[in-house]
Amino acid sequence: MKQLISSGPMLPSIGGFPGRLGAVRFCGRTGGSRPLRGLCLTALFVLTLAGTALAFPGGELDDAFGTAGVSPTGSGSDGPGTSRLSTAIAPDSASGVVVAGILFSSGQNNRWIVTRMRTDGSPDPTFGTGGKVVLFGTLPNEKADDVALDPSGRIYVSGLTTRNIGTTKKPNYQSHPTVVRLMSNGSIDSTWGVAGVATASMTANLDVTPLALQTNGAVLVATRGGSGVAVARFTSSGQPDLSYGGTGSVTWPVPGGVTYLRALAVDSSNRLYLAPWYVGPTNRSSLMRLTASGALDATFPIRNVTADFTMGAVSEFVVHGLTMHGGDGVVVSGRAKVSDVGTPLDTVLARYTSVGAIDTSFGAYGLARTQRPGEDNGRKVVALSDGRLVASLNIYPTHATVARFLANGMLDTTYGQGGFAEAAPLDAKDLSVDGSGRTLLLVSGSVARYLP
Repeated sequence: MKQLISSGPMLPSIGGFPGRLGAVRFCGRTGGSRPLRGLCLTALFVLTLAGTALAFPGGELDDAFGTAGVSPTGSGSDGPGTSRLSTAIAPDSASGVVVAGILFSSGQNNRWIVTRMRTDGSPDPTFGTGGKVVLFGTLPNEKADDVALDPSGRIYVSGLTTRNIGTTKKPNYQSHPTVVRLMSNGSIDSTWGVAGVATASMTANLDVTPLALQTNGAVLVATRGGSGVAVARFTSSGQPDLSYGGTGSVTWPVPGGVTYLRALAVDSSNRLYLAPWYVGPTNRSSLMRLTASGALDATFPIRNVTADFTMGAVSEFVVHGLTMHGGDGVVVSGRAKVSDVGTPLDTVLARYTSVGAIDTSFGAYGLARTQRPGEDNGRKVVALSDGRLVASLNIYPTHATVARFLANGMLDTTYGQGGFAEAAPLDAKDLSVDGSGRTLLLVSGSVARYLP
């Protein structure tokens, strides 16, 4: 929390601009959300002639958002006996925030819930009813997993919906990856798909369904498919794209099998990158690329990320995040077991070139690490326009935060405290960056916003 407490005499020119001496009081926080009573630090700063202060360092929670930079995604307005799990976040063009998740209600089936928050973190009353839209819930096992916005501000939400292929007396439920398109006011776009809904023919067993938009307006949704990955593509009008694998979907095996698929990214050529991982006696993460038509891209061999970066003190790299980087590369993020910093887990990032080679110019032999003394578990990663990277991580057992890296994989020590942002409540779910460069961190039940 910052408070301007005085401004002083004019100073000589600084960098060609006259300035004025001032003072500011910083008050600490506990848990990233509340001021720490009685502990403040007064510091000097310089005002320009126009009366604006030199920028505070990035990584501080944004006091203009919610309460001390953190705003809840839901409230008691969901009704008695309800709770929600927020799963994904995306910034909108008006500097607001769209959050997707699952609404749980006592004695009822789960439902999808989509919320939009204004730039100050409050619910947007122009969106749906009281800032939220609730979907589905007629049959069990329905949930929303991911969200994205197109350049026109339309909202795409992916998740699972259920069909009963049995009878009323003897139901046989099947879950299918589904995408819904909403208008900016939260109404379902009935011109897209079938009454605003596009459902893939492939089935999914309560798996996560990440979403990606292509530059031609097509929509991709993926899930685990047997021992591999399954991807469906819908046209810009929401119809199954029969040019994609001949049926509108493709399934590709992954060496070692797949337990989870949580990370997708699309490059400028509409090729799709996927990072599935397998949980077993030894964890294994893979990285693969599909062509724009859905074929397995032979020019980018499937990488065993875990084996690629089992080196020195690092082992068992598990990928949770994926982002395009620098126009010709891809960065994966997650956590790995380590043995050199007195803790069992560390946040790690790795970069591959456009032909699937390890980029040894990134970090140390292609691998970047936070190397904190405490245990942390890396989650998502987002590339900024200048090549820097922001990554979310959980710092057990108390909180989540964000780290920023330079484009070369080195920790950006000018950000926050030694490269790390202020603490937010546990547990990091999703990560994004808005049009003003502010980092949005989705944690359990709340959104934290950080200054750039």
